[in-house]
Amino acid sequence: MTIVMKENVQFIVKDEKVQEYIDKGFKQVKKVDESENNEKKQKSLSKMNSGELKELAAQLGIEIDDSLTNKEIVAIIKEAQNGNE
Repeated sequence: MTIVMKENVQFIVKDEKVQEYIDKGFKQVKKVDESENNEKKQKSLSKMNSGELKELAAQLGIEIDDSLTNKEIVAIIKEAQNGNE
C-alpha cells in the first residue's frame, strides 16, 4: 500500500494502482507498512470514536463537518473506501 497526494487530498492505494494515480497528477508520498495498515483496519468503524473517525477521514482526503454524527461519518468513509478499490 502506498500513500499518494495531490494538493491537499491523500489516498492510500494498492501498489499496483500507484501508477494510475501518478498519471492523474498525484505524487507518491510513502509506502505504508502492511502490518501497520492491518492494525488500523482491525478496529471496526462502528467502534471508533469521533476523533478516530475524523482522523481516518482526513487520511482518505475527506473533509468532515463538525455537525456530522459518527453514523454519518462512517457512511461517508465506507463510500470512499469502496470507491477506491
